[in-house]
Amino acid sequence: MSNLPDLPETYLRFYKNLTPSKLSLYHKLVSELEANATFMTYAHRWNKEWNDAYLDHMYYTVNYKMCLLRDVQRLEWLDNFSCGQKQVILDIGCGTGYFSYFAAKRGHTVYSMDAEAPIGKDIFFEGQKALGLSMYWHTIQPFLPLLELPQPPTLAVAFSPHFYNPSNENFWREPEWRFFLKDLANRMDPGGTLYFHLNQVQSRPDFGPFGTPETRDLFLQIGTVDRNYICSIKSNAVRKLA
Repeated sequence: MSNLPDLPETYLRFYKNLTPSKLSLYHKLVSELEANATFMTYAHRWNKEWNDAYLDHMYYTVNYKMCLLRDVQRLEWLDNFSCGQKQVILDIGCGTGYFSYFAAKRGHTVYSMDAEAPIGKDIFFEGQKALGLSMYWHTIQPFLPLLELPQPPTLAVAFSPHFYNPSNENFWREPEWRFFLKDLANRMDPGGTLYFHLNQVQSRPDFGPFGTPETRDLFLQIGTVDRNYICSIKSNAVRKLA
């Protein structure tokens, strides 16, 4: 890890699998972001000490060197998934928007979606503006449809989203997920892919991010689940749901 001396050891311990190619991509992303003067003005204004930021989730989102270590994994997956073909991407719960920003720089069309009034919204809103994202502010709620988009996405991603309330007892059950997935899939390209990194439902650790066995069975019926939280689903499989 000597290649990353400016990052705290408390954070690096979670990234033991950084390969030389990932480290190279990481340094490239950092250089590209630091060349964005508008973003750097924003980052310096909000920034705290690295270790303090690690303990403070809202400020952690501004510490781009930490966040880009995580997004290296996601962007490497995107490159492998796309195989040179340009995607129309819906980034659900984009937060500050690092993934959206670098996906767009790769030539993909990206629609970035986040809640209309997220926690720490000033940090998120100003970051999204500094990165020049194509934003769609929309609060996802149970049994309510999503916004209309200019084009059907070929890829919908959600990285550690909170719209399904994983941190409290009001987490989504199977009916809420079924409605949401069908509504999303019906707005996508028929051959599109839904790729989610879900959070643990804190009150039901026995079922990981799904909360109930019925929800877990739904995801397994329409796609694959890797490491108990990475879900890959084809939109045409979701469309066939009753």
